[in-house]
Amino acid sequence: MVEIVASIEALLPAGIGIWWGLFFIFFSMISSAISATTSIGGGTMMLAIFSIMLPQTAVVPVHGITQLGSNLGRFWLMREYKPDVSLWVFSLSTMFGVIVGGMVVQYVPPNLILGGLGVFILWSVWGGTPRLVRHVGMGAGGFVTGICTMFVSATGPLVGALLREKVPERQAFIAVHSGLMSIQHVLKLVVFGILGFDFLPYIPLLVLMLATGFLGSFIGKKMLMGFSDVFFGKLIKVMLSLAALRAIWVAFV
Repeated sequence: MVEIVASIEALLPAGIGIWWGLFFIFFSMISSAISATTSIGGGTMMLAIFSIMLPQTAVVPVHGITQLGSNLGRFWLMREYKPDVSLWVFSLSTMFGVIVGGMVVQYVPPNLILGGLGVFILWSVWGGTPRLVRHVGMGAGGFVTGICTMFVSATGPLVGALLREKVPERQAFIAVHSGLMSIQHVLKLVVFGILGFDFLPYIPLLVLMLATGFLGSFIGKKMLMGFSDVFFGKLIKVMLSLAALRAIWVAFV
């Protein structure tokens, strides 16, 4: 038994014990199920959990991989709902935004990034989305969220605000939102790779997280029509807020 545990721990990144590894794998399914049901929230929850245990400089790129897998799986499962908005304008503009963000993020102190993540999570949970964001075009919105994703990764609430007025139907909204987020995460990961981030130590853990994430998306799709968000919405707010406050504490105290 000890040998089995040691073998599993050898596959995990340094500093991540077996119980945290198993928790990440399980929570990937939970967060994907939430996102498949409500479109947003799951990615921010995953970001909050990562900010507790992962090195500060690894939070955004590792989160990007898990969310790319989650969003691609969700987009595939919802592919029957054809997007009603063009993706190429957003794709092109977010590419420039990611490049600009990548030029800046490597010069920002790690504790400032962690603190920024905490503030961003609290803002996403309690502050809502400014009305101005809802009326920004896909081009400008893609550029701004492209910059933001290099710092906070979980820009789903912002991208969702861009689509709220354009794609009112729930299933179509989730399909389009997943497609846009997939594009943004791909571009972000390319830039982090160019900047020299080493993804290799996280690959075994990420493979398992992607598998459970797809399972979560499948479960979430099944719950989409009859799922009640009231109780879980309150629970999510509490969990996110506690994790965000801890991130801010670790960063600045």
